[in-house]
Amino acid sequence: MTNLATKSTHKKRNYNKKYIAKKLGNITDKVVKRGVFVTRKSDPGYDVVNYITHEVYATNIPFLKTATSVCKTLNDKNIENKPNPSSINRLCNLFYKHLNDINFYKHTIYTSEDLDRKLIAQTRMEESVLILKEVKYQFTIY
Repeated sequence: MTNLATKSTHKKRNYNKKYIAKKLGNITDKVVKRGVFVTRKSDPGYDVVNYITHEVYATNIPFLKTATSVCKTLNDKNIENKPNPSSINRLCNLFYKHLNDINFYKHTIYTSEDLDRKLIAQTRMEESVLILKEVKYQFTIY
């Protein structure tokens, strides 16, 4: 039986450890300054949170797809126009308000015996549905 080569034939590379450490330090400083944003499940919807500082950027976003797209835009270093958290939160509050109103109007329609009250609730529910559809469309922009 012949002897096989058991020694490694690859040369051990000499890296400049100080240079690599400095470059990695610069990269981490840039990431910490910009922030890393992730989605986190909350009670009604999802929150966009800075992973490093645990600071909440936007709260109660109703759709996961919208929350992840907001995170992608915030994490992208090439995009200059970041989404405004106050406008996102305003849209979320409007969405949940009209969703609650629709549930109230449905309950009023089913339980009321007065025809006028049913018609008023039905027209208000239709208006809330239209506003809800508009808010959903505005969420697709992010």
